Amino acid sequence: MNPAWTAVVAISSIILLPWSSLAAECDFQKPIGSCKGRITLDRTGGSKPSYSAEITVRSSAASCSKVEYYLDNTPHSTVFKNNSSAHESLFGTRPITKKNIQIERCTRYAEVSADAKRDSASGPEFFRGHWSGSAGILVFRGPVEVTINSISGNRASGFTYFPRDGSREEIDGTINGNSLSYSYTSELGTTHVTLTRNGPNSLAYRGVDSAVITGALTRR
Repeated sequence: MNPAWTAVVAISSIILLPWSSLAAECDFQKPIGSCKGRITLDRTGGSKPSYSAEITVRSSAASCSKVEYYLDNTPHSTVFKNNSSAHESLFGTRPITKKNIQIERCTRYAEVSADAKRDSASGPEFFRGHWSGSAGILVFRGPVEVTINSISGNRASGFTYFPRDGSREEIDGTINGNSLSYSYTSELGTTHVTLTRNGPNSLAYRGVDSAVITGALTRR
């Protein structure tokens, strides 16, 4: 294929991608810093007792930010996901001028990566992957690794690995909501394990045999 035509096809493919696949996802619960907001007054209108104005709100952040401002004593805010400017309409009971508009703050927020969106999703697929941490009783703890490499409905399979002694136990477990339960039998007896979702990338580990073993695992 002609190299120039290849380039055209590649560019066309990008253009034809759905906007949602290119758009940033923002976590507006996680501020990560400040930015600079700016407001320009584009057009004013109206007459007593109702006045209006068209404004453009801008943020110095390329995406995932919020500009908060006041028109007289009334709070307003403009949220940016995939851009840094937006047109807004304001309404008031007196003529609107630049002096009426006061910027309060501009805040930047974290973007949510594809992995983070997957990790925060509910359902059995959350447990798929490699987890590592430590577990034990009180201060007597040791490393433990759990790998879930297959999910079928509410069934999960994989293995648990204990680096301290090199032992490995197969997992054939059942997922119920936020918990994955399985059992394995070794020369020490049968251990019943429950892994419970404890966060977007963490699990609580609880094993019961002749004692209760607790710990925490993190997605790797």
